[in-house]
Amino acid sequence: MEYAIVGTKNKNNVYHGGSASISLYNPKVKGTQYSSARIKVQNYPESIEVGWTVSDRGNKFTICIYVYPTLYNDTRTRLYTFTKLQTAKSSCFNTLCNSIIPVRTDIPLGIPLESISTPEQQFDLQLMLFWASSNGNWFLKFGQDETVIGFWPKNVFTSLGDGANYVEWGGEVFSPPGVPIPPMGSGYSERLKENTKYDAYCRQIKTINETDSVVNAVDAESFSDIVQYQVIDEE
Repeated sequence: MEYAIVGTKNKNNVYHGGSASISLYNPKVKGTQYSSARIKVQNYPESIEVGWTVSDRGNKFTICIYVYPTLYNDTRTRLYTFTKLQTAKSSCFNTLCNSIIPVRTDIPLGIPLESISTPEQQFDLQLMLFWASSNGNWFLKFGQDETVIGFWPKNVFTSLGDGANYVEWGGEVFSPPGVPIPPMGSGYSERLKENTKYDAYCRQIKTINETDSVVNAVDAESFSDIVQYQVIDEE
């Protein structure tokens, strides 16, 4: 896997979540490749990711030590979650390991996201992961009105049930060994144009602090291990 991300620096902080508006694209993938843009909260070794992903037809793909059936039989851009629990075999996408409990049938996990950005018109996906200190559950909020569409009960976690110590925003791609990586985000990889008509973005990136206040993610740093793509972290 390769990444182009912005993440929080201070591992001593406690975060009650994070949010962002993530630009929507449909990068071209094939075989067992995938391309995603997402928010991630983590308290090692556990984490939750939520965002959009594109994957192609295929029988199986491998993520680290996980072998997992391909989610969909098409290359549409879809809403997804990925939950990594302390036990690796319990890590999975969406509802397939009984970690997240959906609460809205009209916005199901895996729903195709039809409004894809072009240079002429940009669309984005607004998401929030929020940890409720009152009960230890993690909530997934969708859209401008922050509609709760699912939650993870505290009892499915070991470390993440007490909040997160790291929040991350950005892109992730995967390709099998020896196969060139698929496009990330908008696919304009020659250089950052610093223009959201062409560059993918996570804008209005926020963390939720220990008092449940949503604040700008100022204590953050950028990272990219993929030479085709760069990251600029701007306030």
